[in-house]
Amino acid sequence: MKAIKKKLDRLVRIISCLAGLVLSLLSCTPPTTMIVPEVDLLAQPDNYIARLSDIAVKVNYIPLSSTGDLPVGRISSIRVTSENIFVLSEDEIFCFDSEGKFCFRLNKLGRGPGEYTYISKFDVDSDGEFIVLNVFGKLLFYRKNESGFVYEKELKITSGPGYQLTGLNFVPGTHNVLISYSTEGIEEYRNILRDINGDTLLFRPNYYKYKPSKEMGFASFEEILQSSDGHQVCFKELFNDTVFTVNENGKFVPELVLNIGKEGVRPEHIMNLTRESAELLKKKLRIHEVLKCRDVLFWKIRYDDHKYFEMLKIEENLRFRSSNGFSLIDDLAGGLDFEPKYSYGGELYSWVDAVTLKEFLKTEHYRESKVRNDSVKQDFLNLVYNLSEDDNPVLIVVTMK
Repeated sequence: MKAIKKKLDRLVRIISCLAGLVLSLLSCTPPTTMIVPEVDLLAQPDNYIARLSDIAVKVNYIPLSSTGDLPVGRISSIRVTSENIFVLSEDEIFCFDSEGKFCFRLNKLGRGPGEYTYISKFDVDSDGEFIVLNVFGKLLFYRKNESGFVYEKELKITSGPGYQLTGLNFVPGTHNVLISYSTEGIEEYRNILRDINGDTLLFRPNYYKYKPSKEMGFASFEEILQSSDGHQVCFKELFNDTVFTVNENGKFVPELVLNIGKEGVRPEHIMNLTRESAELLKKKLRIHEVLKCRDVLFWKIRYDDHKYFEMLKIEENLRFRSSNGFSLIDDLAGGLDFEPKYSYGGELYSWVDAVTLKEFLKTEHYRESKVRNDSVKQDFLNLVYNLSEDDNPVLIVVTMK
């Protein structure tokens, strides 16, 4: 029976791939010449940045209000719409309004219909109407109403060896979902676009198949880098230097080439992976995260023993590198160094625990901080003084120039 089930699962994957390919061919437009901008990541940037004021005009701290007997724990990720903020923490999703006031939570732990035992990824559509969760080989959809989340439907997705989900985003303005998978070298595809009914709209074949090493496995923080700023979804695959976006017609469009030359990880490195060569891979240039914020693209890099983030003003083709690791010094409010973790509507987001902020006020870093406006620093100081150590985390929102 197990052998028959395995064959059926493989047949389903093949049929899904063929359906996506047929749909892609039928919807193709006549070929046009496309020049994709390229950035040489081994070259020096146009300039260096170190302070928040180099890229931003304002920073705002939003305390998340009390959520009753079950406080928000460690934040895994957030999603933002025009009206709400959604926070994933320890298998619960908390919904707040745009000022941080608690609205309701999604807590459906269990094994029945519409329930889950673990949430690895989630997203919310542009209107804040639907929320989707990834739960061990299936997607659960819930509809938001005035009192909370109501279970809507379940969608089975490809899972099992070679198909570990690493990215999940609604395409803005639609109920279509971009699903990204990790790599074990054997996948037929690694990015697939499906609608809310489960139909395959498009997929990108795996052009980087390889035979995994027998000596040791491979895991990477850059498997599939996928993000959305509420305006556009972008993704980058391991072994591929190109950042793609999904356009309004549901097509994968190359947005930018991040050229890392021979310094990147390639399939041949993984095929012959040993404990000794695995240590050498740590010295390679590896892109840690990609964020798009309107016409600016951010990426984080680990290279040799260094780590830093870069940003590209796409229209101006100007590239900047942080001289302060993954973060920028907050010279607007005098707060903690700011590390971009999420973007929406032209703003960058990060978050911090209340107790960490309280402790920060005792540091020399805070006492010696220089800001552009003393009244803004005083507002920050008042906010932190009014926090209790066991309060919910605080969101940090940065408005770009």
